[in-house]
Amino acid sequence: MLPWTRVLRALREAGPSAARAIEALIGLPVCAVPPDLRDRLSTHWNSAEAGAMRFPVPCEACRWRQTCMGVTSTYADRWQGEGLSPEAAS
Repeated sequence: MLPWTRVLRALREAGPSAARAIEALIGLPVCAVPPDLRDRLSTHWNSAEAGAMRFPVPCEACRWRQTCMGVTSTYADRWQGEGLSPEAAS
């Protein structure tokens, strides 16, 4: 399991080719996905882990809190809020 910062960096480095190659992003918090790929973000995740999603402390005031699925308990236990970039509520 990688911290979201590494996933986000890889997506940004891939640039336009990522947008063409990625059909769906599943199981990622909104802030871990570049804005130009957020239309591919899905909250439909058929996994036992999906029931154990959590919102670490940095997520408390994020503007995406109502639509974001959070992070898995495994991620939260290992990385806490590392790699998350919550956006301030407007």
